[in-house]
Amino acid sequence: MNESSGLVLGIDIGGTNTPFGLVDGQGTLQFEDQLETRAEQPLPQLLDRLFQRLEDGLRHRPELGAPRAIGVGSPNANALTGWVESPPNICWGTVDLVGELRRRSDLPVFLTNDANAAALGEWTHGAGRGASDVLVITLGTGLGSGLIVGGELVHGASGHAGELGHICVEPDGRACNCGLRGCLETYVSAGGLLRTAAELGLDLDPWCRPGEEPSPRTLHQAAEAGDPRAAQVFELSGAMLARGLSTAIHILSPGRIVVCGGITRAGEWLLEPVRRQLPPLLLEPFRGTYSLLRGELDPDRAGVLGAAAWARRGLAGKALIGTGTGTGTGAARV
Repeated sequence: MNESSGLVLGIDIGGTNTPFGLVDGQGTLQFEDQLETRAEQPLPQLLDRLFQRLEDGLRHRPELGAPRAIGVGSPNANALTGWVESPPNICWGTVDLVGELRRRSDLPVFLTNDANAAALGEWTHGAGRGASDVLVITLGTGLGSGLIVGGELVHGASGHAGELGHICVEPDGRACNCGLRGCLETYVSAGGLLRTAAELGLDLDPWCRPGEEPSPRTLHQAAEAGDPRAAQVFELSGAMLARGLSTAIHILSPGRIVVCGGITRAGEWLLEPVRRQLPPLLLEPFRGTYSLLRGELDPDRAGVLGAAAWARRGLAGKALIGTGTGTGTGAARV
């Protein structure tokens, strides 16, 4: 059996929910489910619930058989070590995720961070297909990014390459949860957009459903209804995203930039200001060398498909696998 055949288990750990599924060699989800992460509970409890849910589900699908490998994306995951290092919004601290998975399964385990998993999903099955150099931006609670350079996912010496959300776009700007100031994430994320709306005096309550809090969805509705301040929020946010992308383009020169995540449901309200404001920030040789696209995959599936793709690359000897030894150091190619 070659690496492109059989099923692999993809897991996409999030701060609120953890979707997972069995993915075949064509990138089709043959089985999928999700459960609450319960971020206040230790990692072993999440994994115990996940494997029990998977076992219960497969009891009714015996024809699927067992997966060949496990791919997992998680916030602050380090593919070089197999550890997750103090993920934001989850109480785990620093934990040996690969080791915990190996205690529950004898399958090979391949770990990367959640933004990389989403990037791999879009690269292998979505808007990044066919390109060798791709930058994928994920917009949601935060701003994540994944880098594909020369057909390879970039992890860097630290294992954490690709944190575009934490480059400085405004010196002495907004305070970020990471401890820095002026991070791109503080302007272009769900919280960043809502903070800009508040600074402009925009009241989003009239567009909220009963019991709903203001969100990028309600901001989008306000823009569609013709509120000029809502349009201005997207204009200002697009300007900040253009600043961040200009830095990435000058360093990486990706042929394709894919923007995905829940905020992109606003479509051209967000992307048009970026397309218009980005070229003047670039040196002439870089203008017109990239395409800026909206992601094609369902945000709830992109990470699962990407994690599975990472595992499949691991089976082919093209992915790092953390040692998961309990030391937090070391990595090998399989």
